[in-house]
Amino acid sequence: MKTRLHILTLLMCALAILWGCHHDHEAEEHHHHHEAEEHHHHHHHEGEEHHHDHHHEPGTIVMDAAQSKALGIAVDTAKLAPFWHVVKATAQVLPSPQDEMQVAASLSGMVLLADGIVEGSAVASGQTLMTIESGKMADGNMAVRYREATVRYERAKAEYERKSALAKDQIVSRSELELSTSEYEAAKAEYDNLKSLFSAAGSRITAPIGGYITALYTRNGSYATSGETLLTIARGGDLHLRCEVPARHYRELAGGISSVVIVDNGETIEVPARIAALGHAVSTDNPLLPVTLRVGRSAIGSRLLQGSYVTTYLRTVQKEAITVANEGIIEEMGQAFVFVQTEPEHYLKRPVTLGATDGVSTEIVKGINQGERIVSRGATMLRLSQSSTPLDPHAGHVH
Repeated sequence: MKTRLHILTLLMCALAILWGCHHDHEAEEHHHHHEAEEHHHHHHHEGEEHHHDHHHEPGTIVMDAAQSKALGIAVDTAKLAPFWHVVKATAQVLPSPQDEMQVAASLSGMVLLADGIVEGSAVASGQTLMTIESGKMADGNMAVRYREATVRYERAKAEYERKSALAKDQIVSRSELELSTSEYEAAKAEYDNLKSLFSAAGSRITAPIGGYITALYTRNGSYATSGETLLTIARGGDLHLRCEVPARHYRELAGGISSVVIVDNGETIEVPARIAALGHAVSTDNPLLPVTLRVGRSAIGSRLLQGSYVTTYLRTVQKEAITVANEGIIEEMGQAFVFVQTEPEHYLKRPVTLGATDGVSTEIVKGINQGERIVSRGATMLRLSQSSTPLDPHAGHVH
């Protein structure tokens, strides 16, 4: 009996030990499973954080090098550089007064234009521009005047030569010879003058200088009176830009300018210039100050039309500033933006605060730091691509 009890006790102890071991194993497995879940969960969050670090800001435009080149996009590095304060004004393009001449009628009569004489025609000095026919007019008949002058000249010449020969033999007095000489010189002057003007077709009007006909005030067959302006010729010399600016810029402009930026029909021309004349007074009727700039024609060529009006930016005081080319600036709802190249092939639109402009570039007061890569040309094309092409959802993923 004791033996059975002893065996039963041993079996119960063994069962207890086995039960405890099984429970500890389950607890250990549960602990390891929990650690694995935590480890997996931890790695999952790290992956999310890693993914978040490489995700680009909303609005980023992804564009490869080939696309950027096709759209004409150029990028420059933002840096402090010389920038000029400017005075903006509207100016009229005029020839230099010394390079322009008006041609007037030498007598009254009917105008007959020479071939090819129209506004814009190139003419050489001494070239016949037109003739004035006065033979059919009751007054101022050129042909009659010329014939009369010829007769007077020939008569005075013959008398002068005769008395000169007699004076050698002292047959005529010295006073008679001097009178004959003065009459001859007067007749010759009149004859030479009419001869230079007169031809078989009438009085010839020639070009006093070479250049271009900028204005033609008469027509073929019209009547012109003596002294009437017929046309204007301008030679290819320097040009003047005549503008008016607010009087507050007087001291600034009195120090001179370095150059002028001219904007005409979308074309921008930057050329050296100097102030030829600066007004020193204003009035109640006109509070603006007249300023005339002298610009070399060789720097402009034929890109500006004389008499036309252009927008000018007079460069005066120089300073250091971060600037962006005007082609790199876009405007939306009254806010200015530029595109920043955040990474190769990635562009982000950023709002900026603008300062002064010189007609070519504009000062960036706020929004851009030195060293950043800024789109200087093609910003409009980038904006269009932004509105038409959705952002790649996988942009920025690293596999």
